[in-house]
Amino acid sequence: MCIRDRYQRRVHGGIQIGGMETYRPLDIASLLEYAGNGHKYQVKSLIVFSLQWMLFSSFLAGFPFFLHEPQLLCRESSDSQPFECGFAELCAGKVTVLTRLGQYSHNLFVELGETCSALKYRPIFWHVVFLGGAVGAAATPHLQEQLGRIVTLKAALVSAMISSGLMLFVWNIQIILFLFFLLASACFIYMITSLVLLFEATSRNLRIIGPPCLLLGWSLGEVLRVVVEGIDSRWRLNFLVFLAAPLLISAFYIGHLVESPRFLILHRRYSEARAALEHIATYNHRELPLFEFEEAERAADRAERLRRINQQLLPEQVEASPLPSSMRLLWSHQSVKRLTLTISFLAAVLFLSAQKAAYHLFDAGDAAGSSLATYGAIDFVGTLLGAHAANNLHRRPAMRAMVVTIGALYILWGIVAPEGAVFSLATHTEGFQGFLVRIAFLACRLSVGITLSFAIVYTCEMFPTRVRDHALAVVVACGCLSALVAPEIIALTKGSFIRMNIILGAALLALLPLINQLPDTYGKEIQDNLDDAEELAEPLLSPELPYHSPEQPYPISK
Repeated sequence: MCIRDRYQRRVHGGIQIGGMETYRPLDIASLLEYAGNGHKYQVKSLIVFSLQWMLFSSFLAGFPFFLHEPQLLCRESSDSQPFECGFAELCAGKVTVLTRLGQYSHNLFVELGETCSALKYRPIFWHVVFLGGAVGAAATPHLQEQLGRIVTLKAALVSAMISSGLMLFVWNIQIILFLFFLLASACFIYMITSLVLLFEATSRNLRIIGPPCLLLGWSLGEVLRVVVEGIDSRWRLNFLVFLAAPLLISAFYIGHLVESPRFLILHRRYSEARAALEHIATYNHRELPLFEFEEAERAADRAERLRRINQQLLPEQVEASPLPSSMRLLWSHQSVKRLTLTISFLAAVLFLSAQKAAYHLFDAGDAAGSSLATYGAIDFVGTLLGAHAANNLHRRPAMRAMVVTIGALYILWGIVAPEGAVFSLATHTEGFQGFLVRIAFLACRLSVGITLSFAIVYTCEMFPTRVRDHALAVVVACGCLSALVAPEIIALTKGSFIRMNIILGAALLALLPLINQLPDTYGKEIQDNLDDAEELAEPLLSPELPYHSPEQPYPISK
């Protein structure tokens, strides 16, 4: 008798053998469909996560406002006409100040004393924020492995609120820098974990539109930063938003979140996975059929076969065999390593292309608010278009077309822009050349938004559950590191549109051979194990025993 006979159930999808309905185990994808296909639990999770992304974006994309210098009314000599200038010209000894202009009268730059030394803190704060993001991204998979997805998510949220709250009571610049580092780390840990959790706990329809919805929250956060700054520019008071709003958003729902069933099954915690699915189904007012997990069934079948070969090997010993390290698997499996390196390089170029414009918010003067709001509006439209593309287009050819388009646009932008122009929408170039510069900028920014929205779905689909958190962590960490060195790269290229944009365009076009090797995941169910589970099954199975994938069910004994 096959061990499966112990788990006979009357469930949907059963088959008839000899006039009796015999149990066929259900996989996790089918069970998630039963528990709720885009119903209350999943939609509410999506809304809460998107709102949190909006708040974190308001800090990560808008923190240059905290160090925004007030505009000055200056003159070069006693007989020259007054004009607007910044502290850079003042500190260089080129001008004398008549009065101070602008609305940034209560920010961190003013608190530092409005001195020339305060200008030096700009790149320091930039580096601290993105170094914190890289460290947070690198720590995320290890936290998830040790604590689980849900505990990591809650810990990141609490850490973000504590860091924000302490900002209200600290005046030491070193401690403020440390709190910025902690807040950035917590933001990225939360965003990566929420993305993974949402992707793994939903069925196909929300898996495609879910990640772009999180990016919509990010783009709205850029606009929110401008709105908050216009209402009150006191930077400490702004942190009350980061302290109070997450409490209000999460308090009514965070307790209802459960661990990812895919994560629990992968770690053989079948009773907890069953409880999580039942919670989701109850929350959605759905009914689950009587079932046993296909993965648990397979493990029991393996134990039975191994016991027949070696009577001393007990099934409990098979179940207790440790899983291989996810990070080791990520880099030892050649195809997954190639995917990780390709997407990481793409993320580094896209992050750099977006953050080089954000870095110039420091020097944009009164145009900084309108520039960031414009970035948010463009990103919003680009995210919507990227979500539409993810829902309708095959992955590899669409990604190839997007990379070619962005690379060509950046090279075009570098050609039409005048030498020495700044990286912002507020270019002072007039005439037809100025028109081309603005059009090229808008096209590049829109293309980056479309590609990021499409790529975040594609990346989650490509990597199996076993290494998804590690792969996303590597990709985001590479993006943060490229953003971290944006000031140095801008300095090396001397702020040149031609040098910087042609380098970015050429780097993207150089990715094409690697993009052509990516798998096309459109319309396919996501995988939980590497290489259709063969690689993970190898350490757990005797070499003589055949492995049956979900697509090739076990034969049912008569």
